Amino acid sequence: MDRSWMSIKNYLDPKYLDGVDEFIKFAFLGKDPNCKLPCPCKVCNNFEDQTKEVMANHLCRGIVDSYTRWIYHGEGFESDDENDDIEINDNDSDFDSMEELLNDVGVANFGESWRHSPELDTGACTEKEGEASRFLRLLSEAEKSLYPGCEKYSKLSFIVHILHLKTMNRWTCKSTDMLLKFLHQVFPTALIPSSYYEAKNFIRELGLKCEKIHACENDCALFWNENKGLDHCPNEKCKAPRYKSPNSKIPRKVLRYFPLKPRLQRLFVNKEIARDMRWHKERRVDNENMMRHPADSLAWKDFDRNHKSFAEDPRNVRLGLASDGFNPFGTMSNSYSIWPVILVPYNLPPWKCLKDPFFFLSMIIPGPKAPGNDIDIFFRPLVDELKELFATGVETYDAFREEKFMLRAALLWTINDFPAYGYLSGWSTKGYKACPVCLDETTSLYLNNGHKCCYMGHRRFLPIDHKWRREKKQFNGEREHRQPPRTLSGEEVLQQLLRIEQVEFGKAPDLLQQKKRKRVQNSSNWKKMSIFFELPYWSTNKIRHNLDIMHIVKNVCESLVGTLMNIPSRTKDTWQAREDLKEMGLREELHLQPGGGASKVMPPACYTLSRLEKKNFCQFLSTIKFPDGFASNIPRCVKTKECQLLGMKSHDYYVFIQRLLPLATRGMLSKDVSQILVEISNFFRKICSRTLYLDELEMQEKNIILILCKLEKIFPPNFFDVMVHLPTESKIAGPAQYRWMFPFERYLHDVPTRFNQTERNMEKHEAAGKLSIFSSLARPFGAALIGYLSEVELQRIHLFILKNCEEVDDYMREHRQILEKQNLSSVQQRLDSEFPKWFEERVMYTHARGECTDELLSLARGPDFRVNTFAGFEVEYSFTQNRVVVFKCDWWDLRNNSGIKVDKQSNITSINMSKTWYSDQPFILASQAEQVFYLQDMKLGGNWHVVELVSPRSSYDVPEKHEDDLVDNEEAYQEEYHEDLIGVQENLELVSLKRGDVQTEERIEAGAMFFIELSASRARQLDDNFIDNDEEIEQQFNSEDENEQFVQIDDYESD
Repeated sequence: MDRSWMSIKNYLDPKYLDGVDEFIKFAFLGKDPNCKLPCPCKVCNNFEDQTKEVMANHLCRGIVDSYTRWIYHGEGFESDDENDDIEINDNDSDFDSMEELLNDVGVANFGESWRHSPELDTGACTEKEGEASRFLRLLSEAEKSLYPGCEKYSKLSFIVHILHLKTMNRWTCKSTDMLLKFLHQVFPTALIPSSYYEAKNFIRELGLKCEKIHACENDCALFWNENKGLDHCPNEKCKAPRYKSPNSKIPRKVLRYFPLKPRLQRLFVNKEIARDMRWHKERRVDNENMMRHPADSLAWKDFDRNHKSFAEDPRNVRLGLASDGFNPFGTMSNSYSIWPVILVPYNLPPWKCLKDPFFFLSMIIPGPKAPGNDIDIFFRPLVDELKELFATGVETYDAFREEKFMLRAALLWTINDFPAYGYLSGWSTKGYKACPVCLDETTSLYLNNGHKCCYMGHRRFLPIDHKWRREKKQFNGEREHRQPPRTLSGEEVLQQLLRIEQVEFGKAPDLLQQKKRKRVQNSSNWKKMSIFFELPYWSTNKIRHNLDIMHIVKNVCESLVGTLMNIPSRTKDTWQAREDLKEMGLREELHLQPGGGASKVMPPACYTLSRLEKKNFCQFLSTIKFPDGFASNIPRCVKTKECQLLGMKSHDYYVFIQRLLPLATRGMLSKDVSQILVEISNFFRKICSRTLYLDELEMQEKNIILILCKLEKIFPPNFFDVMVHLPTESKIAGPAQYRWMFPFERYLHDVPTRFNQTERNMEKHEAAGKLSIFSSLARPFGAALIGYLSEVELQRIHLFILKNCEEVDDYMREHRQILEKQNLSSVQQRLDSEFPKWFEERVMYTHARGECTDELLSLARGPDFRVNTFAGFEVEYSFTQNRVVVFKCDWWDLRNNSGIKVDKQSNITSINMSKTWYSDQPFILASQAEQVFYLQDMKLGGNWHVVELVSPRSSYDVPEKHEDDLVDNEEAYQEEYHEDLIGVQENLELVSLKRGDVQTEERIEAGAMFFIELSASRARQLDDNFIDNDEEIEQQFNSEDENEQFVQIDDYESD
């Protein structure tokens, strides 16, 4: 059955409509006429069932292009239709594609003339003789037919397609093996491998191999290099067996390692990518005060100064490393955890850097448990390869320069969440000295009732003469005289590490018992010397590990929202926190108060929302609508009736704290509390911008200290996260998007398959040879509705498009001159009314003489009165099916400032949406629009809405010495630049720490109070015997578990 109609974009084309009729007949053949089947239109995408008539109507709006095998409509996976192969073009020979594949591999190793190079002569004795023979043999196999007379498949292409089908259709290894054996028996003369094992061995010759390295099940060592021949763990305290049984030779644990050298070499096989690998040096515009790329950062420039021989060749690769725990089963009911390690090259321009095609999966550290502090064992192969790549490099062919060179590589930094930061750096990120920047000078306090350490003391970062240093009552009850902690250089850190005791890796019972030691307050918090210090340049790197802004934003926003909304297990304002305040002798008005009998009540704090305010807060969130691609559907997380937010993801929190939190609480809280929320929102918007300025980052270094000190005055002591160093790290390492976990978590969780790829509904236009007005791309929002333009709308939109087409300018000037020669008044009015008809007649005359293009004739004849309507019109010009994307707008009336208000305190702009003007000029081109969205103004109410300006997700304001094409890609939303017009105010004068207008809702009974006292005494006992064991501390001192216990008390009380 011919399926070429599926690729036709003109859905009114008779061939397309005939194809829809044929599909409907095929799908419903022999079925009940009233039955429903999955609809393959671009909206339903086979997820929604529709009747025959509805499906036919939907398909008139387009069918999913990739749905070429109709498996949901009666066609099995083993279809005999010769035009229905997966990813196979029947009109072309596969010999070409296989030779291209081999050519890429050959060029990567031997250069452009590798086929005819003398050094590849099989009779010559060279170092590459073995590799040359292998590639020549592969080329020979590619040129051999699968069987005599076969012109389509070679042995190589057959194996590639079999393995492709195995992956796409989820065949088991056994089923693939059985199929190959059967085919080999049926066609004995064909060059078909006799087993799956033979097919895999053949394909490994392409060099895309994975090294399987056996590991000790207790993470003590790898059975690699000198340990390769051992059958038991080399650690004397472990001696765990290597194999599950001596006879099976099946390893208990396997590390999968993907060598780095061939993957770096392949970056230079493609001429365009090879050219882009030099972008940071040759096409990047350098600005001393501005950072748009890691190459602009102080860390990059400092590395170049320290390693001049490395910096001489811009092709040498700078790498970043990311790793995080990943549950391959996608469900939290199974605690299985593997740790993929991903490397990314930073040489590329911003629109390619940190995009999926340039992610190198370096290794997969096996589960079922996280490697923890023993992760260095698994990094051994990678570190050895990185040392070699930096010292000598690997010979590589550059397709852009058409020459060979020695490619070198260096690791700039790692990117991890906070626990993984500790695993890779060797510094324990738990306990009294959790801050990996302040190190031994971390300010911390153990909360006896909260059972955790809190990290306050931010006043020590203030100027020595700042007035807040002398205040006691509003902070921790003491004056602050200490200087800020000094940040140690890499060399100083290395000197500390050389003095610590050698660590034995592993999780064997004897080793775990040895690791449990008493922890003295002034003892070193280093748990090991990181394996990365073996790299010769690691100690000189200006920054080695990054604080992950993504997780910090999530933690801060989660704490803020949970505390404001008083969400159980998320709020920091718990009964335990109030008892800790009492124990510290702070904020007496917030201490638990007698509530009658043996019970006590918790006074509402100044940041507490009343039940009505919580409901308004949730209603505000449930009605917001974001621009397409800006954020996920946050309203789905809102439970208005229960006044809760559930199921928010990291990016939801990222958008929430920057855009929604100050607006959602606008008009609810006191001026000072609202101001703090605005300031912390502006802070994250500033440091998360795509473009950073060094002078403004220095200002943010001061601002974050003031913000944190203000938070210390108001919020509970267990509120704080490690975030005071974020501006400093941004100043050293550059924009956040190159150093956060967003792209890596998306890569791990959203790897596309044939079953989860969604149709993007984006058409690809060729701009060459067409009018500029037809070259715009657009992605429609939601489902298309076929609408009709009135005669007046048709005339207005056609005139508007003519006025905005560059190719029509000369014609318009000519017509204006004709009208002016007639000495007529109101020339502009006559021009607007007469030009379209004059232009049509003029172009039809010139087209008949062959003096103008078909596209210009299409434009002159006017648009079709039928339009596809989304948020705007997609207007189609008949004759060539060219399209113009326009928006129909309402213009708000801002005259005399009656329809606009600007809050100078928070820099929030509100628009009155009940007043409009310019109703006779409603259309604009998509290229003339700026992206904004509107949110209900909770303070002014009525028709007043806050206007939010956003930057397009896939645009980059990065100048080049030579312009280049940009590519569209999915990424976390970022502003290009955020201008903070209000700064951070120091005049925080709270009238009261508690709200008198909110009724007390929390009541604690005597039984719960007894539990608090018991917990506090137990915590003091544990504090005397503090053990440095991360897993035990996590289990014993988990605040979420404590809140759950109190929820049980509440339930008991209600019974």
